[in-house]
Amino acid sequence: MSEKFTWIQLGRKKQKAYYELQELKNKESLTGESCIFAYCYYNNYNDKESRVFIVYPSYLDFVKVMKDSTQKTFHEVIQTDNSFRVFFDIDALPDQNDILSDVMDAVIKYFQTLNIQLLVSKIAVLESVKENKISYHIILTNVSVENIYTLQKVYEGVKNQLREDKRYVIDCNIHKNKTLRTCYSSHVNQLDPFEFLEKWEYHGETVAFDFENDPAHPMVKHLEASL
Repeated sequence: MSEKFTWIQLGRKKQKAYYELQELKNKESLTGESCIFAYCYYNNYNDKESRVFIVYPSYLDFVKVMKDSTQKTFHEVIQTDNSFRVFFDIDALPDQNDILSDVMDAVIKYFQTLNIQLLVSKIAVLESVKENKISYHIILTNVSVENIYTLQKVYEGVKNQLREDKRYVIDCNIHKNKTLRTCYSSHVNQLDPFEFLEKWEYHGETVAFDFENDPAHPMVKHLEASL
């Protein structure tokens, strides 16, 4: 690993680790472009999952590392007071075939109440499939929020646009977890990577994601669109 990357080993308690991370960030004098990712691994010493936090000078630096990584178990650290793209973490049962379209409807309707018209071709969708669960990450690539607290308000607004029996599929605990599994990453010791859907179904119609830039390597364009 190049010396320009900073590795931070933290304790196991999530809240304690997070506040230690904030203190270390200040000591590192991070720039506005700096980003932090957690690399997850199985710790044989204590027989538990552990994390190493890595500070990168920019997202592009992380993309380069991720592209060449053989064990992809990365989570992006959501920095509480930084602006970032609006995203949604969706967990549903495998037989909930229409849940992606239902959530998309709710997202579009909510932003219409803010006089913002979303282009579905600029919405990135990641999918992770397990035997008993299907997960989606929905990223609005051209809409950002100023901080994590604004994102929480967006979640509440979108949930109110959903039928009550479907609201549970939106994970609103980002203010507690503060990390989000990246595209191509799996959970430790599992094979459940998030795959970028270049095409996805919306009420029976096929939506193709509109890449503004089309790098030669597919992984690069997928990561750039989903971070």
